[in-house]
Amino acid sequence: LAFKDAIYLVDAIEGGELLIQACKPALESSYVKKVVHDCKRDSE
Repeated sequence: LAFKDAIYLVDAIEGGELLIQACKPALESSYVKKVVHDCKRDSE
């Protein structure tokens, strides 16, 4: 997650369901740009 004054890396596996639910509105928003790095696990 990136803001003008801070950048946060999010690990959904370590963060669990609580983190996923907290990030859900931003991740589902069509107004927010998303960038995914090293998504090879998504295809496993």
